[in-house]
Amino acid sequence: MVYSVVEKALTDLQKSIYDGANKIQSRFNQLERSLHGISPKTLSERLRSLEVEGIIVRQTFAEVPPRVEYSLTEKGLDLIYVVESMRNFGKRWLCNG
Repeated sequence: MVYSVVEKALTDLQKSIYDGANKIQSRFNQLERSLHGISPKTLSERLRSLEVEGIIVRQTFAEVPPRVEYSLTEKGLDLIYVVESMRNFGKRWLCNG
């Protein structure tokens, strides 16, 4: 279950939330734009799943308009290497190219 959520969301989320060795935050709209074509409902569901799994943290700010930022937890940062390894394996062994 965790991999299906991560495979679909973390791959692009890591690009928005994680920049090199720096842990940064991303807002919902930034994530939505970086995931080209994902519906807000689907993105919300995936973010919620990642939060429940302890992969991301959601921080809300009492501002007008409301602001919500997401960042990777230590677990999420460690998972980047797992996802990258699986992606590299797939490119090498599962793709016809």
